[in-house]
Amino acid sequence: MPLADFWFAKGSCVPDGARTPFHLFIDLTRKTLRLGDNASSNEMDAKISAALDTLKLNSRENAGLLRNLLGATVVDNSLEGLDGTLVGLRTRELLLAMLRARCRLAPNIVVLEDLHWIDSASAEVLKAFIECSADLPLFIAHARRPEYRPPWLANPAVTTLELEPLSPDDVGKIVQERLGLDALPAALAGRIVEKADGNALFAEEIANYLVERGSVRRDGSGIAFDALAAAVPPSVGALLAARADELDRGDRALLQAASVLGRRFDTQSLAEVAGDNRDLNGRLEAMAAQNFVFFDARGEVWTFKHALLRDALYDSLLTARRAELHLKAAEEIERRNGNRLPEFAEMLAGHYLQTGRRDKAFFYLSMAGRKSLSVYSLTEAANHLGAAAELLDRAPDELDPNDIAEFLPSHIQRMQLSFEPRQIVDASAKYRALIEKMGDRVEAVVALHYEVWGLIWMARFVEARGQQKIASEMAERLGDGKSRAYSEAGVFFLDSIPCERADDIVARGDRAIEIASLSGDVYIAGWLRFMVAWNAFHRGKILRAKAIVDDLLRAGAELRDPRSTGLALWLRCWMSIVSDDPETALRCAEEAEKSAILPLERSTSESGKAAALVALRRVEEGAPLLEAVRARAARHER
Repeated sequence: MPLADFWFAKGSCVPDGARTPFHLFIDLTRKTLRLGDNASSNEMDAKISAALDTLKLNSRENAGLLRNLLGATVVDNSLEGLDGTLVGLRTRELLLAMLRARCRLAPNIVVLEDLHWIDSASAEVLKAFIECSADLPLFIAHARRPEYRPPWLANPAVTTLELEPLSPDDVGKIVQERLGLDALPAALAGRIVEKADGNALFAEEIANYLVERGSVRRDGSGIAFDALAAAVPPSVGALLAARADELDRGDRALLQAASVLGRRFDTQSLAEVAGDNRDLNGRLEAMAAQNFVFFDARGEVWTFKHALLRDALYDSLLTARRAELHLKAAEEIERRNGNRLPEFAEMLAGHYLQTGRRDKAFFYLSMAGRKSLSVYSLTEAANHLGAAAELLDRAPDELDPNDIAEFLPSHIQRMQLSFEPRQIVDASAKYRALIEKMGDRVEAVVALHYEVWGLIWMARFVEARGQQKIASEMAERLGDGKSRAYSEAGVFFLDSIPCERADDIVARGDRAIEIASLSGDVYIAGWLRFMVAWNAFHRGKILRAKAIVDDLLRAGAELRDPRSTGLALWLRCWMSIVSDDPETALRCAEEAEKSAILPLERSTSESGKAAALVALRRVEEGAPLLEAVRARAARHER
């Protein structure tokens, strides 16, 4: 089949990209749509619409998901009613649907470079690609360092090709071609082969090193080389650093400034950061001839030929100069991208962390963490928010109170999504004064909601009631629907342990569900509905609990929200157990297990399944699950 009949895509992972959710697929999508870094909003919309039309996937929501993926502001309410978890899940679903649609149009070849730098969200999507690849006309080729071991290597569809070290002859050919020689003297070839040790990059850089130092030359009797040829630095990094040291002082300073910008950089940013715009393109072209950099015409950026070269130049900077360059880089990114800063939050956080501007570093770390939560990327969220917490612990007085107020609920929410009740309680205690300092605001009620949640899971009910009282009184003073919904969720959770008399519990539950449904917060709408059903179940009002569970299942199906579905199935499992119907209980638990996405849902479905198996007298299967549930619960104890 001619190559023109294939659909071809190429993407790359980069060191800085490992901090950005979906970075690999952002790169792939931009290249597929032929979108430059400075593409206008109209151009982006037109290309997204055309691509989705071709794939027969065009919808308002899908277009919004792609705009959000590419870092553009979604202003048309196309993602209205979706929280970060649903946006993240649907983005993953859309990327997989786009791949399937492309494969229906033509066989696909996807090439991925430097997979060892992949971010966790992209790794999840790639795993899904590979799991479905056996059914698709799809070929994925990737390169990675051997220390990175993807979780799908054992998949039958995966073939691994180990790159063996180059043979002495191949090393000799690389050096010979680079030096422009017909043959290498045996003594020189032997020294180079010994140094390179089968590494193609090392062999090429040895040749560059010898050329630049004039260590190999022609004379009347043929090829001559001097003792410098044997003095090659012992590693690739050292060799690259030695080559950089030979540059003109101004050019070396220019490349050092570029190294602060990252592996890729544009001339405008470089001129601002380096404070040197003298014939930049000419100087960079000269350095390209020396194999230091190359120009990527499609992206209109320069790129260091090797990540190791960039690292060597960066490491050679003195601390004060490095901080100065990072500050200039951050200010230039802010200046050029003032209306799209969230797109660059990870990069800005990285720059400001290397300066003395803790306030700015905290602001962008918090933004990057919230951005990760907004696409359900918990690994990146934990990294960014954890780093922000360290800055908060170190210098709270240097930070803007409004930034702290935005940070704390997200920091604690991430722990709830990861099912870490002890960490929630510890963090809430640590930041108690800061939460109180926030005053009456929605963010404080949300933070208290998660704290009450954590205290209940740790069976610290007296403390939970005390914090819930504070949350309820604050929500009453605020009077908005979101605050009241978050507050009511804690009330109904607590009132089920133990159940207290409440003659108006049914009417209160109906009002709470209505408040939550109008709050615009899909998480609390589902969670509060579940809490009302859970409360009714504990009061023995099985029919009412069943009716609410049925509504929750319908809502889960309509919203395509596996959280609501999983919670409803888990409660239906327990209702079946107390109704002496373990077969139905097991079926519900297994269905809940399939729909589970959050650690909490996986844990609860496992507990229901364990109880159902034991009730069915399948103790050998149920007992290990019960033990796992018990061990997990023990980890939440003080």
